[in-house]
Amino acid sequence: MTLYDLLGVSPQASADELKQAWRDQARQYHPDVNPDPVAAERMQLLNVAYDLLSDAQKRAAYDLLLARGQAPEAEQFDPRDPMAIIRKAQRAGKRQRKAPPPPPPIWQRPYIIAPVLLLLAFGLAFLVWRSFVHHVQPVPRLTLEYRFMNRWPEGLENSPIVVQLRLKGNRLDSIPAAVGGLTSLVYFDASDNRLTDVSPRLWSLRALQYVDLSDNRLNQISIPENNKSLLSILILRNNPLGNEALIEIARLQHLQQLDIRGTQIRPEAVAAWKLLRPEVQVQH
Repeated sequence: MTLYDLLGVSPQASADELKQAWRDQARQYHPDVNPDPVAAERMQLLNVAYDLLSDAQKRAAYDLLLARGQAPEAEQFDPRDPMAIIRKAQRAGKRQRKAPPPPPPIWQRPYIIAPVLLLLAFGLAFLVWRSFVHHVQPVPRLTLEYRFMNRWPEGLENSPIVVQLRLKGNRLDSIPAAVGGLTSLVYFDASDNRLTDVSPRLWSLRALQYVDLSDNRLNQISIPENNKSLLSILILRNNPLGNEALIEIARLQHLQQLDIRGTQIRPEAVAAWKLLRPEVQVQH
């Protein structure tokens, strides 16, 4: 049972509706009118629910957990510190239990190891030979800024290893599919374009640590729940993003800096998000 169910209101109830619902319940369960010990316990829970939901920041934090399916039951709240269980639920969501190790595979038996090692040796020799034949050289920085491109340039489909990619000041309405194949990419700047959405493939790049998508037309952002991104800096300045974007951004477990100035995200939602992710420096 949620706190809203306890008070008998909907999650969209206004402050006045919450107050009226609490008063109606108090007339029934207050110790002055109902000496039953069960009624006294019920009244304590009603006080906890009203105190938490009448505070905008605490209510936003509770609603965020409720949307993610991690909100605690109403009976679990401690009247002395209602926010304690919310903080505990947030920390528990970050932990992932490790699965028990699988049983040893069959190929680890002695008569299988020798052929496997032989195949690995041939594969390694092939990779060494291929590197000498094709002479692939890494390009630390690829800059294609202010060229008014609306698509990925021809001839770069099989691009070399790129560490920094700068696409600022073009006319791209989506991130080129070729970017998803740049496994060595660390720095990506696609600011001042016409992007309306971001491909989930961007968040699968393990080496990526800096992303600048400011001054675009992003009204939503989709981040896979089980992503393995090590992204630490994300800039989304001057985009028409709403409060729901914070739920997606919360899936970036290694995020350290977030810039959402010039968006439509409300201050109370940002304050609630900071309670859940205090380690992130947010500019709003």
